[in-house]
Amino acid sequence: MNNRSDVLQLMRFIAAALVLYAHHTLYYAERIDRSFPWSSLGPPGVALFFIISGLVMVVSTQRVNKDIDGAKQFMLRRLVRVAPMYWLATTLKVSIALILPHLVLHNSLDVVRTIGSYFFIPMFNQNGVVQPILGVGWTLIHEMYFYLVFAGALAMGLRPAWWVSLCIVLVCASGLIWPAESAPMRLVTHTINLYFVIGMCAGILITGDGNTARRRFSFSLILLLLAALGWHAPSALSPFTVQPVALVLAAVMVLAYRWNLPSFMQWVVRLGGSSYALYLFHTFYSTACLLLLHKLMPQWSPWGNIWLSVAIGVPVGHVIYAVIERPLTERLNAKFFRKGSGSSN
Repeated sequence: MNNRSDVLQLMRFIAAALVLYAHHTLYYAERIDRSFPWSSLGPPGVALFFIISGLVMVVSTQRVNKDIDGAKQFMLRRLVRVAPMYWLATTLKVSIALILPHLVLHNSLDVVRTIGSYFFIPMFNQNGVVQPILGVGWTLIHEMYFYLVFAGALAMGLRPAWWVSLCIVLVCASGLIWPAESAPMRLVTHTINLYFVIGMCAGILITGDGNTARRRFSFSLILLLLAALGWHAPSALSPFTVQPVALVLAAVMVLAYRWNLPSFMQWVVRLGGSSYALYLFHTFYSTACLLLLHKLMPQWSPWGNIWLSVAIGVPVGHVIYAVIERPLTERLNAKFFRKGSGSSN
């Protein structure tokens, strides 16, 4: 089957846009007006990213061998896709911390944590949060945990989606019995990992044989019911934090996965391709853009500055993707993989 999906790319862009907007409100509160209210749309954006990641892992590994070689190929593809841009962004963050340390608010420079950040090793920052030097990189440490478990299932010849789902659920449940003290245990028992499981379940349905429309509809209905529960009784599933916005969008994605969006919406599909660059690098230029707009147009309302900065941030992220990420990823794919050997979603 064709692994490309317009709707998937649309959801990638929406997830990045939710984080971008939420971070703008945070930056405005931290740098300009401490009384300004933060948006709560960041966590739903991250949850949607994790759902998409779980779905993509299932869809993109349909033809990957379930053996040691398949596991190696899977991990190498994931590293080529994720690591180079993360390392560039981390290096930029370290450079700023060295040259202009007063601009860094939440992550003081530390040699051990810096090295650990490059290798996706979970460590506590000075605030007791599992976070690398590049703040937004905390989600990538969760991703790397997910990739390792998935690769382990492939290496053992298991059905990875089922095995990884069971493993994540059991490990998260163990965190209820034995509270996590170390950073690695805090990472693997965090209930946000369950959004990977939701994504893998969606992937299983999408790649299933025969007519899966009824099952996809039933699964989407379950997601909508969970979203309703999250809106009306958010503590009902504690300690799992229900993100209703993410679940509603995931339900739409599962139902409409194979739909082709009309031509006038293809620009949004293209922006979905640049969602990773936007996510990683907006933390650098969005703050500067907000401060500049506030200085140039102090008479504007905060929301005017925020929305204008968001509007500027999206194309800047796409330029970073077009100029750096896409050529770099294509070059690395050509170096490490034969043409047509698997998917690079």
